[in-house]
Amino acid sequence: MRAQPAAVTDYIYDVALSPRFAQDGTCFAARASGLYRSTDSGASWQSCLDSLGTDAPLAATAVGLSPAFAMDRTVFAGTNGGVFRSTDGGDSWQYLSLGAPPPVVTALTLSPAFATDGVVLAATLDDGVYRSVNRGDGWLGWNFGLIDRHIHCLAVSPGFAQDGVAVIGTEHGLYTSGNGGRSWREVDALRASAPVTAVAFAPDYVSSGAWWAGTGHGALVEMRGAAMRHRETPERPDGERIQWLAPPDPPHGRPLTAVLESQVAALGPSGWQWVSLWPDEGASITCAAHALDGAGRLTLLVGTSDGGLWCGPVDTANSPGWRG
Repeated sequence: MRAQPAAVTDYIYDVALSPRFAQDGTCFAARASGLYRSTDSGASWQSCLDSLGTDAPLAATAVGLSPAFAMDRTVFAGTNGGVFRSTDGGDSWQYLSLGAPPPVVTALTLSPAFATDGVVLAATLDDGVYRSVNRGDGWLGWNFGLIDRHIHCLAVSPGFAQDGVAVIGTEHGLYTSGNGGRSWREVDALRASAPVTAVAFAPDYVSSGAWWAGTGHGALVEMRGAAMRHRETPERPDGERIQWLAPPDPPHGRPLTAVLESQVAALGPSGWQWVSLWPDEGASITCAAHALDGAGRLTLLVGTSDGGLWCGPVDTANSPGWRG
């Protein structure tokens, strides 16, 4: 299903789906003109930041939802200069300063145990990582060991509350933390220096140790185990940037799924072979997010360069399930 809540020149920076998307149909899109919300699975969209009463549109550059969003209704919006928090699903907002000089927020990730530990990590364009342990009321920059502070993407382990593992992709590499994002070390896993633009953990990471990173040149790296054994696909001939990774789900027969600039693709059963799942719409994909229903079916929300948003299920075994 496709919808255009604003002008086609309105760049889409980030999108997010409710953890209970299959039940509540709620999703968010961070755009140059603000933050938009849909409660009907992307069929229609409304601006969320109007209650702030700003004279000009306030660009939203990132969005992150609480894992318990259905109950606590908590959503964070990153901007060019700080973070806003809502505890009523996006109806009203509170500004949370990250300090001076105000950074540009590029990604927001909440701990899987956010309801009890209150941990939020904010990645920025040039100022590294900020960390809050009180649901965003206060923030500290934690960049020990982080040489490259231009961050594209951020993810935390499913067992983050216990293992403290987080991964960030930067303009020139890949970094991991084992203490909740307080310090970082570079992971030497790429054949050549490249922007790391997507990271994802396996749902069973606690037992398998598996996670993935995609680069701005189309290479894919699989990491596994405490020793971080890894294998890397060659860069795609077209050099397409990997925008998002949805981890595989073997119990439901779903392979690793990647969103690139011009297609949604899955790893084929014979190995590192891409199978296209995206309709040729002539617009570049800028961002994506995914959700799973109880049967393990994958739904993607995809933002494109022409200002459009696509939302729908993806059947990696047969054909695309895009609506509209």
